[in-house]
Amino acid sequence: MEQMALYYRRGDIVTAERFANQTLAMDSSLAFPWLIKGIAEDAKQNVEIAIQYYQRFIDKASNHPDVPRARKRLNDLTIQSRGEPLTQ
Repeated sequence: MEQMALYYRRGDIVTAERFANQTLAMDSSLAFPWLIKGIAEDAKQNVEIAIQYYQRFIDKASNHPDVPRARKRLNDLTIQSRGEPLTQ
């Protein structure tokens, strides 16, 4: 998990996503890997998948410091994809 965070902070989303996949294969209840996967899919313009992953992160870690940023991006992607914001 530390390596995933390190690569994320360095901006190496491809490697961070690889570590996220490995981490989730061991424990899918963790929140942070879902954020990494959301960012990675967002970068690949896989909007619907990114939306799902951002939502999983938010659902699993409502008090995480990255939740506000993830929530904003989730809302932006939802508007882009569906033409309307999420209802909160």
